[in-house]
Amino acid sequence: MVTMTVSHERKDALGAVWDAVSSGWGSVTSGGVWNNAETDQEYATRLAQWEASGFAHEEARRLGQKPPRAPRGWRKRQQPEIKRGDKAKYGVLGWARTVEVTRGANGWHVHIHAVLVLEGRQQAHERAYALGRSMHTRWNKGIAKKGFTSSKKHGLRIDVSEGAERQLAEYLTKAGEPEKAVRNSVEKAGKALAREATLGQHKIAKRGGRTPFQILADLELGDAEDWAIWTEWLRNSKGRRQLTWSAELRELAGLLTEESDEEIAAEKVGSEDETILVLPIESWRELRRDSHRVAHVLNLAEQSPHELEQWLNREGLIWIVT
Repeated sequence: MVTMTVSHERKDALGAVWDAVSSGWGSVTSGGVWNNAETDQEYATRLAQWEASGFAHEEARRLGQKPPRAPRGWRKRQQPEIKRGDKAKYGVLGWARTVEVTRGANGWHVHIHAVLVLEGRQQAHERAYALGRSMHTRWNKGIAKKGFTSSKKHGLRIDVSEGAERQLAEYLTKAGEPEKAVRNSVEKAGKALAREATLGQHKIAKRGGRTPFQILADLELGDAEDWAIWTEWLRNSKGRRQLTWSAELRELAGLLTEESDEEIAAEKVGSEDETILVLPIESWRELRRDSHRVAHVLNLAEQSPHELEQWLNREGLIWIVT
């Protein structure tokens, strides 16, 4: 996982900082430095052309004729390198990127978490760190277009986890769990990486900062500045995608098409004929205190309605037959 940020001040508007972040990410994942993937055959053809042009230059000079321009590197016999962008060079199978936003003493802090899936485990850490540094170079060029810079000390963070696939899958589907401090082993590193990358809306911001929804929760105190900050968030977050992933990763996951919000909302998700039972609002509120229990109820509803009824009885939760 690569985390990249921009340096900002309290006076910087959220829209301006977010535009810089978008520009930075666009520079990272576009152009030849990222996408080039020259095959061995294509390189062999280009190398042959380089040698032919060089020999033609030498022959013209030998005959006292005006020589054509020598190809780059010919005089020192430095052959051209194969054209491989970061994706091909470091074995990037795909990426998922999220934008996380907090508000602190220094204003809006907008940063990127990008999980990149690399092929194979050979020199995994070395490839990951080299890839992160290469991405950060282009990130700086992109944010500079919007008038921002990135701190050398705090602008880049690289986390590497091997074998985290199962943990990523689990944590993508358990967003209601409370935050836990997870360190050390590879398995725990996978959990931490998954949480950091995917659950930004559930975090408690550090060092005095607050997430937008922490700010919303604080509005009950009636702070006028908080109201102004919240409305700025509403205006500038509208229409921006906070979680995106590459076409390659979608294909790898077998999800080649993505439904729009309108299509999802229009889907038929059940009917009265398919209703198993009804939970009164009091039972539902009791269940929602623990996200694990909610998930358990849904699983039982799909697998065994009879076992669901027995479980609700054991838990002392009222339910109604339809």
